[in-house]
Amino acid sequence: MASRKNTKKRGSTNQSKQRKPSNKKQIETQSFLKSEITILVTLAICAFLMISNFGIGGFIGEALSGFMFGVFGMLAYIVPILFFVGITFMMSNKGNTLAYIKAGACFVLCIMFCTLFQLVMNEYVAETSLMTYYKTSQMHRDGGGFVGGMFVNLLCPSIGVIGTYLVTIVVCII
Repeated sequence: MASRKNTKKRGSTNQSKQRKPSNKKQIETQSFLKSEITILVTLAICAFLMISNFGIGGFIGEALSGFMFGVFGMLAYIVPILFFVGITFMMSNKGNTLAYIKAGACFVLCIMFCTLFQLVMNEYVAETSLMTYYKTSQMHRDGGGFVGGMFVNLLCPSIGVIGTYLVTIVVCII
């Protein structure tokens, strides 16, 4: 009797089973590479922002530094560090709700520090506009910038200067 050749491919089911894990590995590798690239790009941006704050970033650095001081006041010196640490922390804790809460608390703390710096460095005047806070902090590199001025303008008329100090300090402690 003549033997028949089996034309059916036997390896097709085994090959498809083997491909799935390698695709999963490729997806994990690509995700890791995206995270790593994001962290390295963030590091480069934050390093440029840091050197810009110290006056060695050229005319682009000078413009970025002026913007950072205008928005955050004295906190502009540490905002690049906080930004890098925050991005890295969030990338390493994807999907962790507690990490998101901690990052939000750090964000609120930064806002309260801007408010406190604005209160300490510059006297509260009711007629001061937000752009005045921005320009003053940009020019003198002090105070709390636009962010601090916004919360000072929001809180001081409502609860007074002493009340604003108390609320700001208590929120920082919490």
